[in-house]
Amino acid sequence: KRVGELLLNPGLFREINNWQELLLDFLNIQNNKYVLHLRRGGKLIVRGQSFDKWPVSEIIVRDDYCLKSLSSAPEIIIDLGAGIGDFCLYASLLFPGVRIYAYEPDVKSFLLLLRNINSNSLESHIHCFKLAVTKKNAPEKLMLNETKGYEPLISLYPKTLQIAVTTLDKIFSQHHIIKCDLLKIDIEGAEYTVLYSQPDSLFNKIVRIHMECHNYYENRFTDKALTGFLESK
Repeated sequence: KRVGELLLNPGLFREINNWQELLLDFLNIQNNKYVLHLRRGGKLIVRGQSFDKWPVSEIIVRDDYCLKSLSSAPEIIIDLGAGIGDFCLYASLLFPGVRIYAYEPDVKSFLLLLRNINSNSLESHIHCFKLAVTKKNAPEKLMLNETKGYEPLISLYPKTLQIAVTTLDKIFSQHHIIKCDLLKIDIEGAEYTVLYSQPDSLFNKIVRIHMECHNYYENRFTDKALTGFLESK
């Protein structure tokens, strides 16, 4: 079914020159790292038979984050859960000159993020940080099970692993961000604690939020509850 959906999406052929490589990955035939050459000019290194193919499909093929529908080019983007850099790269190709602050806590993904940014000569536009983002007023380091999310990290590493973290309000203050044109969030369940802990003054600095949301059993941790919360801001 996933392969059929991929092949039926015209974005596969419009956005990727060597789309066959991604197809092989979805068929579990692609074992090694491979390079996707994007028709807009960029290239993206992807790990075969890994989680990488899913955000590539969501961001570049399907445009789930609706980048192509923006009426004006963003000047500043904050990317929480940057992965290997697929969102950063695609946004930079669509909006040349955009400044992006990218946060990714997983060591291996972060190293590939840096590699993808460097291979596309985007170091001056995309600033990368190996940090998880969590709730306001959190300490600078947390155990994984205290982040209230990041399931892929929890499954990859022991729950006793300590990770360096930052908070959304710190990101704004450290980089002197007066206005964030687009906040992108894909942090595997931690989106609730991050957003629910922010003051109204911070939301006044955010123009748009495009995000992935996970549903849990608690009433406050559903897409409906989070939508209502954001609408109230």
